[in-house]
Amino acid sequence: MKIDITGGWRLIYNGVSFRFRERRNDHLDWVSDQTRDLLTFTDLELHEHTSNGTVILQEPGYSYDSQTHLEIVGDPDRKDGSHKGKSLKLRADTANGMTGKDRLAYVKAAVAQGLHISRSLDGLRQVAIEVANERGDKVVPAPKSVGNWMLKSGPSPNARRLSALHEQKGNRERRYGPEILEIIDNVIKEKFLVLEPIPKSGIRTFVLHEIRRRNASRTSDFLPEVGEKVIRNQLALLTKFEILAAQKGPTIAFSKEGHAVEMPEPTRPLERVEIDHTVFDIIVVDPVNYLPIGRPTLAMAIDRCTRMPFGIHLSFDPPSLQTVMECLKNGLLAKSYLEQKKADTENPWNIDNDWPVGGIPHSLVVDLARENVSTDLRDFAFRVGINEVHFMPGRSPWYKGAIERFIGTTNRQVAHTSPGTTFSNTLEKAEYNAVGRAVVTLDELYEALHKWLVDIYQYNPHRGIGRTPRALWNDLTQKHRIRIVTDRREIDSVIGRSERSSMRRTGIKLLHLTYQSAEYGNFRDSPECKKLRGSDGKVKFLYDPADLKEVRIVKKNGDILTVPISRKWEQYAKNVSIWQHKCIIKYLNAENRAALEAHDLIKAKVELYDIMRKFRPKSSKRRGQSNNAKSERFVGTGRRAYSGDFKDIHTNFTPSDPVFAVVEPDQCQPTPSRQTVKKKQAGRNIVVLPSKSKDLSPKSVSQERDPYATIGPKNG
Repeated sequence: MKIDITGGWRLIYNGVSFRFRERRNDHLDWVSDQTRDLLTFTDLELHEHTSNGTVILQEPGYSYDSQTHLEIVGDPDRKDGSHKGKSLKLRADTANGMTGKDRLAYVKAAVAQGLHISRSLDGLRQVAIEVANERGDKVVPAPKSVGNWMLKSGPSPNARRLSALHEQKGNRERRYGPEILEIIDNVIKEKFLVLEPIPKSGIRTFVLHEIRRRNASRTSDFLPEVGEKVIRNQLALLTKFEILAAQKGPTIAFSKEGHAVEMPEPTRPLERVEIDHTVFDIIVVDPVNYLPIGRPTLAMAIDRCTRMPFGIHLSFDPPSLQTVMECLKNGLLAKSYLEQKKADTENPWNIDNDWPVGGIPHSLVVDLARENVSTDLRDFAFRVGINEVHFMPGRSPWYKGAIERFIGTTNRQVAHTSPGTTFSNTLEKAEYNAVGRAVVTLDELYEALHKWLVDIYQYNPHRGIGRTPRALWNDLTQKHRIRIVTDRREIDSVIGRSERSSMRRTGIKLLHLTYQSAEYGNFRDSPECKKLRGSDGKVKFLYDPADLKEVRIVKKNGDILTVPISRKWEQYAKNVSIWQHKCIIKYLNAENRAALEAHDLIKAKVELYDIMRKFRPKSSKRRGQSNNAKSERFVGTGRRAYSGDFKDIHTNFTPSDPVFAVVEPDQCQPTPSRQTVKKKQAGRNIVVLPSKSKDLSPKSVSQERDPYATIGPKNG
């Protein structure tokens, strides 16, 4: 085959322009005007190169962009609207609103009459009249215009070459120099692209001020003052996304102007579980005196495939590794505690259905919150059998939209319909007195959450899946098998944070506490312990941040060595969390007291416990709620999540705790009514608010050997 190439054709190869020189049978010679290099292709090779995109051919007589090497053509659908002046004669282009496709119709008719070979004004006039009548055009084009269109389109006419190029007319150079443009850009960046932007009309004021300030120090080369147009042109260089991201934040910018990438949906139950935290939009009250405590933190997880809730955890602890693990433990284990709560004789839960979700997810999706990025979460996930942990970008909730929408729905349908709700924003709240109308306790809120999740949410049709979550879960679990936890002890043994410590003869040290046992001593001298030691000579161990009674060492074969706390600290560390322990240490440091013996920490524990109990609800103001929430966190309200057959999650210091026996019972006075009981220990006044239903007579106290038994979270 032979390609139709004549003189004047050009070829672009590797960014270099070559001019057609001559044809030698099947070979085409090309020469570069710059380097004088010679390039030769056969017709077949040239066809293959143009098909692969390595060679670009340019026809003679047309304009091409020097950078992209594309032909400069117009939009074939754009109507011609030029020459609209009243003093000018109405042209056919303007009157008919002609596009490149319209002009092509005249050119084709002229070519069909052979007028491209022998041009004749009479012939072109007759063709123009016939086509105009056929198309119904208002004004017949002049014969010279039709002839010019034929010349412009060349031997292979197309609509793009016949389109107007009005948008490329005019001056393309910037009127102002780089210094003026730099001033405008700086003002836009500092005054407009901020959280508190000035209006667009105010940008010129700051630009003129800066120009005049610079001109004041010059004797020549003064900067010209600019108008509004150049500022509008600079603003036009910014996208709406950039403006919204600077003024409203990336989340708002993405929701309005972002390009969402739709992720592939999972096809199996528990293939992808998403987890997140929120401060619940409701104020919880104390169960005894019904004064407000504060807003609890809710951790939730959802199965992306079926939209079934996977796990929940509600407490006064801020988002942390502990709350994440408690939520995961609630999801990993069966929800058998529901049957126990429904059968409770004192406060039975009014729930009709079951919650069948449970098992080991294939992957876990979290954001870049501080509690998620630690290696402890990944280690915990891998130990329990979660194969993948995916971290989504920060401030990008659309990457885990299922859990974000699930939390929002939970807030709207549970919190926003209950007395004491704070709503999602102040505008929605209006004049509603959330504190004054708060009546829901943490236990009641837990029951309400389970009622909505179990009896309402899972049986309502979900728009994202086109059916109810429970029906989809039932169908898919019949087709796909679910991995479950084979041994509850595995979950309890691997949950917690990790630390490193030297294997001392006296035991493992953790924040002034010592852990020691006979098994530890034997393991310390074994060859297996040497394999676990790192380059620093230390061994990695785990501890439960909610209870410091023991630490665990994971051996090479996966076995767990549990090392209990030394007997010296046994009474103190019972049911003490890492946060409580740090508070006690901080309290001792503030009092300039050293904790050399276990008794010192026990005494400080009792004192600080009582001080925190003083914070418990006595104020409905915002600051009082903050102290109340800290108090509940110190007491341990809601620290443990419901999981498996675990019943009690709301008490940390139990009435039988021997720690509180350090206060002598004979120091207690009879209190037949609700009044303040004052005790004195080591020159310090300790104030306790006893319950209405509990008798604090010396007799009853001496029998229980615990004067603080009435101040547990259940009794006030």
